[in-house]
Amino acid sequence: MTRAFRTPIVAFSYAIQQLRRLPGARFVQGHQSLVVGSLLLVAFVLLVGWAATRTPQRVTMADLTAGSLSSLQTWIIITGDLAAETQTGDQFRYALTDPTEADATLAVSSRTELPVGRTTVSGTLVGGDAPREQDFAWRGQLIADTQLAREPDPPWLAIGLFALAGFIGVAGRTSYPTFFKETPRPVAPLSGSMRAKGRREWSLDDDFLDATLTARPGQPLEVQLAGMAPLSIRLHSAHSGADAGVINTMSTTDPALIVRPPTGELTFVFANDDERDSVYAALLADVAASRVRPMRAG
Repeated sequence: MTRAFRTPIVAFSYAIQQLRRLPGARFVQGHQSLVVGSLLLVAFVLLVGWAATRTPQRVTMADLTAGSLSSLQTWIIITGDLAAETQTGDQFRYALTDPTEADATLAVSSRTELPVGRTTVSGTLVGGDAPREQDFAWRGQLIADTQLAREPDPPWLAIGLFALAGFIGVAGRTSYPTFFKETPRPVAPLSGSMRAKGRREWSLDDDFLDATLTARPGQPLEVQLAGMAPLSIRLHSAHSGADAGVINTMSTTDPALIVRPPTGELTFVFANDDERDSVYAALLADVAASRVRPMRAG
């Protein structure tokens, strides 16, 4: 991956790292599955409630004449040219037409007076859900609402909770400084001791401690992190137990090695590529030697 593509990833990781300093971030980090699952559940319930709520559907005269309205949807909002016809007591009758649909009329009855001309009305469709027959005029009937219905807003809260759950899921897999895998060069395995920087687990400060790595023939790699008990590292797999690469911050790039022994993940930072690659080679050599020893014993 080129530096141009790495830069926005590192910037995103840096922003996530700043959010981790907020109150409650450690709880979210430690209970990520619970938090994400709860958000998804609440979002799903809200989405189901939104979908189950009866809402009007905006349609056109062309939709009505084509019969494209669902038989279960009778509450509609439609725009057209409204003309007054008759008034009987407190019942007003109008004819709604659309210049783009000839010979199509929607008879509108309302208990309140509606503005004539180009306007929008809402109401219950009680006739006119069938498509227009060829060479015949089309006529439907609408009982208007006393107040113009409002189109439903998208389920923003549910969408927001889904987005937040996804964001937490991505953020939980993001670390800063950011590691990028690279192919190590073939070098001689480490023999003896080497100074490096290392860390054992995620922390708010992401501090790398002074580390001493020691490799001896026939023995696992020994790691001494400042202030911690010595560790013996022996990988179970040469393919997935360790990754060589670089660690990027907003201003630096350092050779790094991620090791995944059964005791937990460790990250080391080195002064140069050769030091990193020699430790990587020592780990692989130990894996190979540990497989040969049982065969010889047998």
